[in-house]
Amino acid sequence: MLLTLLLLLAPARAQAPEIVWARPFTLAQPETWTMTASPRPFTEGLLVELRVDPAVAELREGRAPALFLGGEPLFRFNGDRVGGCVVGFVPGPVDLAAAPVFVGPATLPERLQADEADNAARGRPALPVGDVKAALAAGGAPLRAADLRDVQREAMARVAACSATPEDHQRAD
Repeated sequence: MLLTLLLLLAPARAQAPEIVWARPFTLAQPETWTMTASPRPFTEGLLVELRVDPAVAELREGRAPALFLGGEPLFRFNGDRVGGCVVGFVPGPVDLAAAPVFVGPATLPERLQADEADNAARGRPALPVGDVKAALAAGGAPLRAADLRDVQREAMARVAACSATPEDHQRAD
């Protein structure tokens, strides 16, 4: 009885980010990655659907924790503050099995220098990403996109399927 009461009163542990869906993509034309202080061109990337603590998922103005996949901040398409579904992408080839997922510093990701992002990655424990093979299988074949609008369409379809936040559904329509 006492143990049950203590368990009920204990603070809930934050949900570790889990990748549940992943789809590599290539772009016909290079785009510019502007999510760090040193913009650079890219022609490939990885679109992902994560399950995270809803408090981390919520999009906020100004200083908010950034989600990282590997050493890159995740470009997020939504902020599911109800269910914790986040859809986003990072540029470049990504070894999903080796890329740590973590919650980074509370700053605008585009203000981070590359070495600061690397330092943030080193200072955080790699969190379990779930079943990588299952996530890639769920994502299907790589997306061959003309540009980022094709990636955004795919992302918003994922948002419509996973988010429990009404504002996310309005953006997805």
